Amino acid sequence: SWSNMIGHREIIERFARLVARDKLASTFLFVGPEGIGKRLFAEGLAEVLLCQRREAGSFAACGQCPSCIQVRSQSHPDVLRVEKPEDKNVLPIELFVGDREHRAEEGMCRDIRLKPTAGSRKIAIIDDADYLNQESANVLLKTLEEPPPRAVIILIGTSPQRQLPTILSRCQLVSFSPLAPEEVALILERMTDLETTIPLTELSAASMGSIKIARRLADPVVFEFRTNWFEQLATLDPGQDEFGTTIVKFSENNTKEAAEKRENLYFVADLGIHFYRQLLARILGQPFTADSALKAATEAAAVRWQASLSLLGRSIERLCDFQAHVEANANAANAVDPLLSDLRRLARGHRALLPQT
Repeated sequence: SWSNMIGHREIIERFARLVARDKLASTFLFVGPEGIGKRLFAEGLAEVLLCQRREAGSFAACGQCPSCIQVRSQSHPDVLRVEKPEDKNVLPIELFVGDREHRAEEGMCRDIRLKPTAGSRKIAIIDDADYLNQESANVLLKTLEEPPPRAVIILIGTSPQRQLPTILSRCQLVSFSPLAPEEVALILERMTDLETTIPLTELSAASMGSIKIARRLADPVVFEFRTNWFEQLATLDPGQDEFGTTIVKFSENNTKEAAEKRENLYFVADLGIHFYRQLLARILGQPFTADSALKAATEAAAVRWQASLSLLGRSIERLCDFQAHVEANANAANAVDPLLSDLRRLARGHRALLPQT
């Protein structure tokens, strides 16, 4: 039920109008930070479109018919789901057109063209669209250019900039905003599996509008690291006191898996990007939402910052470049100290060169 979905009311109303007029496009690209409900919305849309008892023009699924039950249990034959395997850095071509021995005989691009089994539509939800490589994007492009009648294809990513231009040009862009702190708090209150000693008001304020980040911060170790990282950035010399070693230890905390280590480093960079964006807003006198730890750090950094605002923007670019390095390299921890050194140089007015990745 859309009434139970927290946030994104404007997008819900927009799609309700499209469905009521039967003007729904065939391809969409949902973008926005992770953990804010893009996938949940896509699943809800699939349920509405395939509901067997839905009244004409309505945007409400009954939730009880066989089709609704199958969509919710992820067993509906007309809903195709594609996501990045945990052991891969990209969405492999095999997910779209099958392996070499079964090219065009398997995969989403073939299945979306088959006649619907139970309803009047086929729906494909492609999660992790940020990880389309040139090869998989090329085969998907053919389907996006000539989608089957009444098929709906939804790609889910974090930003338009991370999509290939050929893909972006063939999708209707739908931008999802981060959740408000009070919306995050409501969702956290509903979670029966969330165990934490941190007050939910603090978690929601620190979450950056993302349930995924709120879940990570529910771990006191992660929450404490976030505070220390912000304090370190506020000194404008983030590498002092061998903090690079602290970051590497954080990335290796309780895991030997390379993928988890990379995810932890990516998260560290996300926090840094958020810090610099809030610092920029603070210096420009723009309103921004911050919890007590972030507010104290940005206030301290704003007093110390003497470099140009363009170099502040360059600091954000440098962290984005670090994230690209993390995604592409198994030994990303080796890039931590150069990152911290460059952030220090930028804060002191020196233009650091972005490494090539």
